[in-house]
Amino acid sequence: KSAKVLYIPGNHDIVFKDGFDMTPYLNHIGPDRFNVKIGDVMLTGINTDYIKYSEGSQEEIEQIQWLKSSLANKDEGEISILFGHHPFFLSSPDEPEEYFNIRPENRSTYLEIFRNCKVDAVFCGHKHDNSVSADGNMPVVTTSAIGKPLGQAPSGFRVIVVTNGKIHHAYLTPEQVPASRKELIRMVAEQ
Repeated sequence: KSAKVLYIPGNHDIVFKDGFDMTPYLNHIGPDRFNVKIGDVMLTGINTDYIKYSEGSQEEIEQIQWLKSSLANKDEGEISILFGHHPFFLSSPDEPEEYFNIRPENRSTYLEIFRNCKVDAVFCGHKHDNSVSADGNMPVVTTSAIGKPLGQAPSGFRVIVVTNGKIHHAYLTPEQVPASRKELIRMVAEQ
């Protein structure tokens, strides 16, 4: 079977020569956001570089409009999962800004959109370490890196499984991945 591959940019995908420039990414990789439905799951990816480094820009304003419109297409009973490179927060929605999160004032704008549009979970990266928190009932999960972890988590990746209307996820090292897809789904769904 083939797998659909969806991309979103991270901080190393930007050119900062003469200002903020996403052109190389857009030209070589493709769109910097996505919204797809797979069965009863809606997956939305956004460019958090606009939020972190280009706040208030025309690109960020357009992305907010696109995001609201995309998330409004959630059907009744559908699970909505959002992906972004930069975590909105690591421990608490009201934590101060630092290198690894989004500025609180801008963060609150997005968290309000997520709540209003009934996003069920948010998954991010950037920190190169694991962090699991929540905004109310909405999990906000930051995943480490397979290439160069910087914290306590070993080299690995996160697997997300949606079954029976519930989101399950687990951080795995390559050695922990079972031989079959069925085993992997069962293993993650049981955690």
